[in-house]
Amino acid sequence: MDRLISQTRLDNLISFAVLLPLVYTWLNLVPGSLQPHEVEHVDLLHSQLRQPPSPLTTLSDEVWREYDGSSGAGHAAVFTPYHITPGGGEKYLLSAVEAMQSMGYFVTIYVRPFNRCSSVADLMQTASFLRVTLDQSKVSLQIWTDDVPRVHVFFVLGNEKHPQVAPIGVVNMFMCQFPFDLDRYIEQDMSENLGGFNFVLLNSFFSFSWYNRLLSPWINQRVSHAALLPDIVVLHPPVSLMSVSSAASERPHILMLGRFFKGRQSKGHKAAIEIFDQIRDSIPAGTMLYMIGQLVRDHEAYFEELHSLVAAKHLTDRVQIVNAAPHEVVNGYMMSSLVQWHLTGLDIDSSADPASLEHFGISIVEGMSAGIIPVACLGGPEDIITTGVDGYISHNLQEVRDHTLNIFALSSEAQKDISNAARARAVQFQASEFRQRFINTVENGAAIHAYRLMISRTLLHARSAGAAAPALRAGRYAALFVEPRNHYALEFASTTTSTVLAAAKESWILHIVHSEDNMQLVNQMHLHEHSWTHLWKAKTPQFPRLMKSSAFWRVFSGKQHLMVLSCQSLLLKPVPPHMLSYSYTGPACCVDGGDICSYLAASSTILAEPLALQRACLLPGRMTSSDWKQASSCSTAKHMLPGSTCSVDQGNSLVASTSLNSFCGKQQQVHTLFNNIAKALRGGV
Repeated sequence: MDRLISQTRLDNLISFAVLLPLVYTWLNLVPGSLQPHEVEHVDLLHSQLRQPPSPLTTLSDEVWREYDGSSGAGHAAVFTPYHITPGGGEKYLLSAVEAMQSMGYFVTIYVRPFNRCSSVADLMQTASFLRVTLDQSKVSLQIWTDDVPRVHVFFVLGNEKHPQVAPIGVVNMFMCQFPFDLDRYIEQDMSENLGGFNFVLLNSFFSFSWYNRLLSPWINQRVSHAALLPDIVVLHPPVSLMSVSSAASERPHILMLGRFFKGRQSKGHKAAIEIFDQIRDSIPAGTMLYMIGQLVRDHEAYFEELHSLVAAKHLTDRVQIVNAAPHEVVNGYMMSSLVQWHLTGLDIDSSADPASLEHFGISIVEGMSAGIIPVACLGGPEDIITTGVDGYISHNLQEVRDHTLNIFALSSEAQKDISNAARARAVQFQASEFRQRFINTVENGAAIHAYRLMISRTLLHARSAGAAAPALRAGRYAALFVEPRNHYALEFASTTTSTVLAAAKESWILHIVHSEDNMQLVNQMHLHEHSWTHLWKAKTPQFPRLMKSSAFWRVFSGKQHLMVLSCQSLLLKPVPPHMLSYSYTGPACCVDGGDICSYLAASSTILAEPLALQRACLLPGRMTSSDWKQASSCSTAKHMLPGSTCSVDQGNSLVASTSLNSFCGKQQQVHTLFNNIAKALRGGV
């Protein structure tokens, strides 16, 4: 659907609320960081805000060029400090390149000297092995230097809390495979590197939880200095699905997929041989254990140890170890396998050594796409597998053994049910899903580029204005922020909102619902008097389910009206009285929907009857006309605030959509926005 914006709608948008575009997923992917050179401009703006309204002068042409959303147009770059050889991180990296190319970018891949991938030909060979399709005419391979040119999109791969290089893009993304440096102190130069990135991408909620925990001291320091944070989000790795189909009765074998190497994050091959030896008399006599993978260079001794262990257990006729098998051969093994073992992190205490657990498990999803029933360990696989539905999560060696025996003991129909559920689950991680979410992240980062600039220059004054504003009065109206993550805009959005609500005629109170993941951030925020925080004992991925529960909405059932806001919403004037006459204002919802695709807080929402929304389902931000026809038929879809992706008016007819994409990229419009923010924070609402 075309996104159109008229000047009239833009004026209304700025005068009431700035509602940033809703991303397809509920992740609320938003960038944010304070560049070192911005600090001097914060004080200038702080001083200006005390004066009568006038055009902001802090955005000099020189400063604007630094933030110009068109900088580096047509060009993207990635950097990896690691050898580009077949592996999960490299598949993620090259899939990011593929997504950038699909957006029209020419992509430069930067590496360190002596990388084992030394030419575009080597690169294309690795991409082919990983089943990633690259356009050779739109990619180059170069050595990283300190004076590389700026680009529009920049992606960095790493294994520490911080990237090893400084950002060079308009939209900067750091993919941390896992913070292997754990609680090591972040040096100043590396801190500045991280502070300049819009996004930190994690491969699972296991990695997400540990990253937030280990980054807490740095987050606290940034908040205390009014410096913005990168947006920390989960973007699951892409998986190339298998097209394998055979009946459970034709699949008597056990399969392992993974590289052969010794040390941290080893795939558990030796443990697998031991378990198979224990159960070989309790499973069908013809059942084989296939261990398929790539031998990592310099780990040949480990490969020989596996062969020796198989011989010592007299399992040479029951266990096959296969190195570097072609895809068609791997498919053959999959067609004959009922169970897949993934034993990375087996019997390891995650609290003592989280880095040794599996952080996601691409090969698990590959197996599930072929209908193989997975038995995996704790960590990242918990994002993939629901025990008893599409596979099994095991806490220790004994559970691996028991789950495997239980699967073989199931009827063929029961095995088929789990197998089909595994296939259905795998589809949610396919490469096309990754590509679209990656593109959404880039587009969102570019669209709200000016929002990042705005917050970095007004946060200190927002704190001051909030402290000086009258206390909020508890009454019939409540504003609600729901944010379980360390979102960089949470303090700014909530503080600005409370300042504006304090000047309203109605009695408003502000509530912030958060999780353990961002508890320290919320505790450090400079909140308005009579703002309430609620810690919900739920992890970030559980929040969509939480918002569909009656227990959640019952907390606010005594309010006549509830306004649900997000960190991507900016209230610049009190809510107009006529908006409170609607029974529902906000994103289109469908009463008979399934799981929530995005938080209710994805845009400004006013609810007259909060409990009525516990059955509602938000539709994705990007919709077809038919989607909106369905949405407009719902009795609860009464009105959409200007600025949301699409709107449904009182007559339930489709109206023109609006977008901030063009708005956030124009210098004069950003000046206008700054003036409106300055006026709001001065109390001139």
